[in-house]
Amino acid sequence: MNIQNKNVLITGASTGIGKELALRFSKEKCNLILISRRTELIEEYRGEIEKNGSKLFLFKCDVSDKKNVEDCFNKIYSEVSNIDFAILNSAVSYALHIEKFDLQKAEEMINTNLLGVVYCLSQLTEKMINQKFGVIVGVSSLADARGFPKSGIYSATKSALTTYLESVRNELYQYGIDVLIVRPGFVRTPMTSKNNFKMPFLVEPEVSAEIIFNGIMKRKKIIQFPLPIVILSRLIKIFPDFIFDVIAKMHLKQRTNNVKQR
Repeated sequence: MNIQNKNVLITGASTGIGKELALRFSKEKCNLILISRRTELIEEYRGEIEKNGSKLFLFKCDVSDKKNVEDCFNKIYSEVSNIDFAILNSAVSYALHIEKFDLQKAEEMINTNLLGVVYCLSQLTEKMINQKFGVIVGVSSLADARGFPKSGIYSATKSALTTYLESVRNELYQYGIDVLIVRPGFVRTPMTSKNNFKMPFLVEPEVSAEIIFNGIMKRKKIIQFPLPIVILSRLIKIFPDFIFDVIAKMHLKQRTNNVKQR
């Protein structure tokens, strides 16, 4: 599929999956609309994007702030007439123990991971409905399967996001708009570098971007990887509670021991 000169919006484009997706789409000579709180990090690879023949529109925005998102999209639509692909990728993650709960970090995850997508979609849908085409890609996580210890808020935001995107997908199809859900496992990014536990089948961000790009081109409703973690997440989802609780307690013990050894 030739997507040259298509307008591609990516949130959370400063590092990790967002950055690698921007670089991957730039090879197709797309017009990139990149959104991030840390635009200076995008400036560091601007030259590579432009060398690939893509045009870059850069916007500083905190997607957890509704007014900030509204202002940002007003600026975007003053620069471009439409958005063909919108990849909503912004996310934050913190390990929160219930005994030392940090409400501010919990709110940041909810506002960024879930409401950030809602805010962006509220700006995208009317335009896409009127133009009767478009692809919306929401980056969720395989962590949406169950409530994992110390990851309760993160898992909850991703579970809610997956469910929300499923609903939106079935509402927007009649307007010619595709809604795709990305469910990655562990990807080597600055966000996962904070994890103090073993991350099986860790995927490099460049590999993740290629998988996601190919999935978008094929309009796959769900793009999920790597396969072993996909299978495990499916099993965990259907495990009886008592089996899941045993696994969760073992995982919590491992994370606790890893912290003590540091």
